[in-house]
Amino acid sequence: MERKAVSGIMLILLLASTLMLAFNIQQVKASETYDVAVTNVMPNKHGHEKHYVYRTWTINVNVTVLNNGTEPANITVSAYYNESGWHEIGTQTLTNLAPTAQTTVTFSWNLARVNLCNHTIKANATLIGATDTNPANNEGYSWVKVKMIGDVDGDGDCDVDDVFIYISRAYGSKIGDPRYNVQCDFDGDGRVAADDVFLHMAAYYQKRYSC
Repeated sequence: MERKAVSGIMLILLLASTLMLAFNIQQVKASETYDVAVTNVMPNKHGHEKHYVYRTWTINVNVTVLNNGTEPANITVSAYYNESGWHEIGTQTLTNLAPTAQTTVTFSWNLARVNLCNHTIKANATLIGATDTNPANNEGYSWVKVKMIGDVDGDGDCDVDDVFIYISRAYGSKIGDPRYNVQCDFDGDGRVAADDVFLHMAAYYQKRYSC
């Protein structure tokens, strides 16, 4: 009888331990959260934020992603621009982004085939192999205006103001010079030179466009 009683007690203790372990596992799982957020979307040229751009440029789109969860996260990051629907700029994968860490993903965007005027930029971050507890913060937005070559002041034309107020002042300068104006650097090579005036701007002088 004693042996049976001991065996029964051991069985009860084993069952209780199993239930406690299962409870603890559930508690650990319940405390795990997966939440990634896009905190910033920035179009930039030569390392500076730029919203007014030209079709002759290639710019960067920097997307900052934050792991707001408690576990390392694998994330797909994509960027798009809107022109009669969304068009992909690029997609990259982040691996094992640590909790509370954030990082910036850079996409190169050649604007040659982008139409003139205003475009929304959208970026999203999607968890791989996990469910996001707060999908509302998975997207971020920014914008660019693609201007006609020569429209330095952004008023819809290339005219004497653009040439004599802006281009003449910046002519012969390069990045780092106080006279350098990236809006006069129509080919985006970091200099305001003869190429910008005679190869790019001349064809648009005294032309207008509207948005």
